[in-house]
Amino acid sequence: MFWHLKFLSTLLCLLLPLQNARMTPVCEKGEFLNYSKNKCEPCPDNQYQSKRGTDNSCDNCSTCKKGSKKVSECTKTSDTHCRCKTGFKPKDVLNREICFCDKGFGLDETGNRCMKCSDGFFTNKVDSICQKFKICKSVIKIPGNSTSDAVCEELTEVPKVISTSTSIISSTTSTSTTTSSPQNRDSFYILWPVLLYAGIILLIGLLSCKVTQCIHNHKKEASRQESICRKPVEESGEKCLSLLV
Repeated sequence: MFWHLKFLSTLLCLLLPLQNARMTPVCEKGEFLNYSKNKCEPCPDNQYQSKRGTDNSCDNCSTCKKGSKKVSECTKTSDTHCRCKTGFKPKDVLNREICFCDKGFGLDETGNRCMKCSDGFFTNKVDSICQKFKICKSVIKIPGNSTSDAVCEELTEVPKVISTSTSIISSTTSTSTTTSSPQNRDSFYILWPVLLYAGIILLIGLLSCKVTQCIHNHKKEASRQESICRKPVEESGEKCLSLLV
């Protein structure tokens, strides 16, 4: 008797899940199972269900975001279909809701168009505007391209000693320039001929005095010799003879 009761309870446990499975409905596409009512109901607005089953909810419809545009609307049985705009790339190959403007491409003023940067411009960030290459004052070390800016050759720094001496020279030059004004130069140009003429006259005067003194001395010596010769012969004869010799 006990054995029969055990067999019946086991059979009942096996039949109950099958009975419940037969009683739970399977919903079609575009429907979800309302467990409280144990029946299928259509998906709400902006939701969809793309497969048959016993899911108790529907999926939310996708929204095309920046860089993508809508190809088809969301329905009860299918999601919204999006596609990247021209020039944009999808962040996910399977999901094209979000697209971006890659490096080397730039957005326009509206942000709705992505175009390759023209010659002389670049972008090194996504979703950015093309920027112009750097203008080098010296030699270009690395030329720019669509994804990187140009690199300039750095100028070698001048040693401080040279810069100091240069500043000293420049300050000296500026000081001398400031001291020597045009008015002083004009005065110098006017005075130097006068000084030159005065020097020449002074030199001539000195030479004249020297010549005059020499002539005077010579005449004095000649007169002295002549006076000696005019004395009596007995006093100065020998000297006169010596002079004649």
